[in-house]
Amino acid sequence: MNRAFILSRKGDYWLAELCRDRLNAQGWSAFIMIDPKEWESAPEGTLHASYSPGIKGMNGNKVALGILAGILEHSNHGDRVMKMDCDIWMNDEIAQWLAYGDAAKCFMLHRPGKRSLAWGGIWSANRDHVEQAMAFENEKCNCPESVLNVRALHKTRGILAHPSTSITEWEIGMPRFGICTLPIVRTNARVATGKALFEN
Repeated sequence: MNRAFILSRKGDYWLAELCRDRLNAQGWSAFIMIDPKEWESAPEGTLHASYSPGIKGMNGNKVALGILAGILEHSNHGDRVMKMDCDIWMNDEIAQWLAYGDAAKCFMLHRPGKRSLAWGGIWSANRDHVEQAMAFENEKCNCPESVLNVRALHKTRGILAHPSTSITEWEIGMPRFGICTLPIVRTNARVATGKALFEN
């Protein structure tokens, strides 16, 4: 089975629901995975994992390992699994590319004036590869969880970046193609932009 795990902090739950519904329509079995300690009452139907750092940002080895542990707990042997942030939109072709194959897969992020990097806001892999990545001993640091988990996938069996499509930081008025995320530097227009990104 192809299972997608959408991470959501409390303030972005509305966005995670839009992302989940789109992925389900694209053939994935998509679930919102929260850390219940952030909630007084966890939303019905959510999966639970211990990954919240309790502060702004998703940094450090404990956060990265908590995400991988949650994915493994809520999946089965032989599954293809995908971790993604809740503010990602993709077209049907990209959703299918992530769903199949033996390789772990991700996308490059190109930002003006900064080094291009393999971006860990979204990746997919076979479940047994995730088991190996969780056992990999990352150097202890306060790096983003996305960096740590992409590094662990790369250092175990490797990770493949899409050969022609990279992540686009999307804003209202831009075309949607391939795969898009909301601007990484959060703005006051996040709600309006997020709703527009997922409009049919």
